[in-house]
Amino acid sequence: MQTKRKYECFIVLSFCFALISCGSSSLGVKEQQLPLSDEWPGGTVTEWESKEGLEEHWFRDPHARETRGDESDYGSYEEVMDGPGMANHAGMGAGQDGLEGGEIDDNENFSDFLEYSEAALEAFGGDLMVHWLEVQQRHIIKVVDENHKSVSDAYVEFYRNDELITTARSHSDGRVAFYPLAYGVQADVFTAKGSHGDHRGEIEFAATVQSADLMLNGQQPPPTSCSVDVAFLIDTTGSMGEEIDRIKETVSSIATRISLDDARPHLRLALVDYRDIGDEYVTHSVNFTHEVEAFQRAINRLQAGGGGDMPESMNKALFEAMRRLDWRKERATRLVFIIADAPAHYYENEAYTYDQAMLDAMVMGVTFYPIASGGSDPMAEFQFRQLAQFTLGNFTFITEGNGSPEGSGGSDYHVSPEDFIVQNLDDLIVRLAQHEISNACSYH
Repeated sequence: MQTKRKYECFIVLSFCFALISCGSSSLGVKEQQLPLSDEWPGGTVTEWESKEGLEEHWFRDPHARETRGDESDYGSYEEVMDGPGMANHAGMGAGQDGLEGGEIDDNENFSDFLEYSEAALEAFGGDLMVHWLEVQQRHIIKVVDENHKSVSDAYVEFYRNDELITTARSHSDGRVAFYPLAYGVQADVFTAKGSHGDHRGEIEFAATVQSADLMLNGQQPPPTSCSVDVAFLIDTTGSMGEEIDRIKETVSSIATRISLDDARPHLRLALVDYRDIGDEYVTHSVNFTHEVEAFQRAINRLQAGGGGDMPESMNKALFEAMRRLDWRKERATRLVFIIADAPAHYYENEAYTYDQAMLDAMVMGVTFYPIASGGSDPMAEFQFRQLAQFTLGNFTFITEGNGSPEGSGGSDYHVSPEDFIVQNLDDLIVRLAQHEISNACSYH
C-alpha cells in the first residue's frame, strides 16, 4: 500500500474542505457489538476524552507494539501550532492548477449502476470484503409541502401494511431513497408517513412506482437559518502522506468561505482518521465542534504511517463516524467526505461493516461523498460507489489526466467518459458542497 499514488486524491480532499466552507481477525469487534437501530444511531457510543478544547477517542490494537503514548504517531503541540494549517489560512498551495477530476451520480444513471454492480458482484464472487445491499427496487420519495416546495430533514417512516420497515430523514433536496429488498421485504404496496414539526402527510405507492411526492399539510416557512454537520474520514496510512500535508493547509479556510456564503450556515466539523489492525492505532475520532482553530490543531497533528496491505480499517472508521460522533438530531444537513484509496478490510468477527453504515445513514439522513485517487483498486471503487449511491451522494475521482496540462477525458474507474465532464478538481468539489448548502438553506 506504500506505493499507491495518493497525491491526486488529496487535492480532492483539499478542495473538499474548501468546498464545505461555502493480523488479528477479532480485534475491535467487542466495542462494536451494537444492533442496528431505527432510533438515532449517532452518539450511541459515548466514551470521549476532553483535551485541548476537543472531545477525542482513540481505538488501538492490543496486539500492536506495547510501548506507545497516546500521541506517539502524532505531532507535538508545538509542531501543531507551527504547522502549515496555522500559518497558511488560505489553504490553497501551489501545484493544484490543472489537477482534474470527475464525479458521477449513480442514481441519475441508475441503470448503468445496476449493470456495473452486476458485473462487479460476478467478478468478486464470494469475496468477503463485499457487503451488498440489494438496491434494484428503488423508490425515490420526495417530501414537499402543499406548495410543492422541498422539505429537508423531514422524518419519514416506511411500512408494509402495519409493519414498520425503517425510518429515514429526507436529504437537503427533500429526497429519500427507499430500497425494500435491502431490508429483505417484498410487497405489492408500501406506505410512507412523513412529518416535520406540526406538518404531516402520508402516501401509498405500488412496488412498480419509481418516484412519488409525499406531501405534508401546510406550508413550510422559508428557513431563517440552517445547520451543516460535516465529518471527514481520512485514511492516514503511509501512502496518504502528501494528502495529509495538504489537509493541514486547508481546514482554516472553511470558516472564511462559509462566512462569505449568503446562507450563513451553522457549521460543525468532525474527524475520524484511521489505519489498520496491527498499526500504531486503528481509529482516532474527534467529535463535532464549532471551534475551527481547535479542529485545525487536530488536523495538523495527523501523520501518515502504517498500512502494508491494500485494505484498511474503513469499517471501524465508519462505525466511529456513525455511532460515536454526535450528529445533530434537529434540522440539519449531514455530510461525510471519505478520503481514501483503499477498500474496507474484512475481519471474520467484525460486527459493523460498511453496509450497516449505509443503513445508519438512511436513518439519520447522512450523505456520503467518497473521494478516490488514481491508486484506488476495483474493490475500493465498488465499495465507494455503494456508499454514495445508497445515500444519494456522488462518487468523485481523479481522471487519467492527473493534472497534466493536456488533460484527459478518461478515468481509472468503470465510468464512461460520456457520463462525466473533466473539471478542475477544486471547482468540482466546491460545487458539490455549495449545492448541498444551497438546498438546505433555501425555500425551493
